[in-house]
Amino acid sequence: MYHPKLQTVFLELTNKCNLRCEMCNWQDREKTGYISRKLFESCVDQFSEMELEVLNLQFGGESLLHPDFKDFLKYAIDKRDHGKIGYVGWTDNGMLFNESICNLVVSLNVDWINFSLDGVGQVNDNIRLGSKYSVIAKNIKCLLEKRGSSKKPKVLLNMVDHGKTEAQKLEFL
Repeated sequence: MYHPKLQTVFLELTNKCNLRCEMCNWQDREKTGYISRKLFESCVDQFSEMELEVLNLQFGGESLLHPDFKDFLKYAIDKRDHGKIGYVGWTDNGMLFNESICNLVVSLNVDWINFSLDGVGQVNDNIRLGSKYSVIAKNIKCLLEKRGSSKKPKVLLNMVDHGKTEAQKLEFL
C-alpha cells in the first residue's frame, strides 16, 4: 500500500475570531475554544517525529487570540530549529499583530506570515467587519521595517475573491 508522507498541517489554536467577515461561517459556531498546551505540544512533538515539512499555526480562527500564542510559537520554532519540522508560520488578519508580536516574530526568525485581506482601504473594512485597513497596513510596515534586509519572515498577502470587481482585484495586486 502507498502511504504518502504528511507534508503540511494546519493546527487550529482557536476557532475564535475578532472579526465578522461576511463570507465566513462564524454565525454557525456554537462554541469557541482554545487548544490546550498539553495537546498542542503533543501534536507538535508528533509532527517533528514525522518530519513534517510545513506547520501552519492557524485554520479558521485568529491565532493571536489564544492566550498562549507566544509560547506556542516559541515551542514550534524550537521544533523547527532542534527537531524535524521544516517551516513554521501562520495566516493572520493583521488587526492584533502589534509591535510585541512583530519583535517576537523577527527574533524567532519565523518562516512566513500570511496577512489575509479583502481589498484595499474601505473595500476590506466593509467586508471584514471590525477590521481597519490602515491598522493592518501599519502593522505590516512595522514588520517589514523590523525585518530589514532579512529574508524571514516572508510576508505574504492574500485576498478572498468574494464578489470583487476586476478593478478591486487589480488595485489589491
